[in-house]
Amino acid sequence: MDKLISCIKQHKAVAIIIVVALGYLWYAMPFKATDPSSPFFSESLFRMRDYASNEGIHELQTKVFPKLFPVGTPKSYVDKILSHYGGADIVDDTNDAFGAYTYVYKSLGMMLTPDSIFVTVYYDKNARVEAIWFGKMVVGPTNYKPVPVPHIPHQPNAYHSLK
Repeated sequence: MDKLISCIKQHKAVAIIIVVALGYLWYAMPFKATDPSSPFFSESLFRMRDYASNEGIHELQTKVFPKLFPVGTPKSYVDKILSHYGGADIVDDTNDAFGAYTYVYKSLGMMLTPDSIFVTVYYDKNARVEAIWFGKMVVGPTNYKPVPVPHIPHQPNAYHSLK
């Protein structure tokens, strides 16, 4: 152990470069699977920042949301993935009486611009996914029209308290 400490002291620049490189790999995880159909995809590693590009937006629309959140998915699961793991804020739009919640993600790279990722999820009276709107209808029938549903009582859970 003393030899390791001595080596680090002698080669500070190399040690700093190694720490920075490891930090980048931990944060960015450039080799992480982002397609949920991949056997290497891990829900606990889902981050909205992985999709903050034009290609990423297309991937969310065509692969990620349809695979992760088919019609009937419980709201608690959507909250866990998009808010707890993904880093999005949850906006309660249920005052419109359509059972809608909007998940808003603003990445660090987009802080100086007005760009954010907005995903609106419509839930039925049992708090299960009925449709997802993300620039276009990506889950649910293409001709989906929100219908009034009884107000879904907001029940804070462990995922909301982590924000």
